[in-house]
Amino acid sequence: ADGSKRWGEKFFLLYTPFWLTLCLGVVVPFKLYESFTELEYLVLGLVSTVPAFVIPLLFVGKADSIRSLKDRYWVKANVWIIIFSYVGNYFWTHYFFTVLGASYTFPSWRMNN
Repeated sequence: ADGSKRWGEKFFLLYTPFWLTLCLGVVVPFKLYESFTELEYLVLGLVSTVPAFVIPLLFVGKADSIRSLKDRYWVKANVWIIIFSYVGNYFWTHYFFTVLGASYTFPSWRMNN
């Protein structure tokens, strides 16, 4: 068994309730999103994602202490999510706008006019 993967999966499992509670337990039930501006959406995104990078850097698992940063499971997992999110947000939104006729009803900064 890979100790780095075990630690990374345990971290993500313990961290997930934090951002889920923030988004689905605070922002949605209290309808805070109704008054959010572009900046507030950005702050919500950063508050939800930055800890997934900072916490594993500060609290290094035993198996990761002997590994370089690029060999740690949590780094690879986060890089995959970054790539997947970028592709989805940049390319797949074109499909929803053009083919399906979707439109945003909340303030946002556009990446790909």
